[in-house]
Amino acid sequence: RIFIDSLQSYYINGRQLLDDADFDLLKEDLSWNGSKLVQLNRKETRYLAAMEAYLKGEPIMSDEEYNTLKKELKEAGSQFAV
Repeated sequence: RIFIDSLQSYYINGRQLLDDADFDLLKEDLSWNGSKLVQLNRKETRYLAAMEAYLKGEPIMSDEEYNTLKKELKEAGSQFAV
C-alpha cells in the first residue's frame, strides 16, 4: 500500500512521501517478492488512483478521461486495465 501511495503522490500531486533511498529499498523488496506493482508506469498509476478515488465517491477525472486512459492502457497491453 505504501508503494502505491508513494507513486500516486509523486506522479499525480508532485509530492514525495518517501525519500529516494527508502523508496528504492521498498521497490527492491517488492520486486524480490515477485510483486508486479513495481512495473507500474505513470499512466497505470494514474488509472489506479482514478479507480480508487471513484470507489471512494471522490472522482479525480471525468468519465471520458477515464475511458480514454483505460483504452490507451488496454491497447498498450497493460495488465492493470482489464
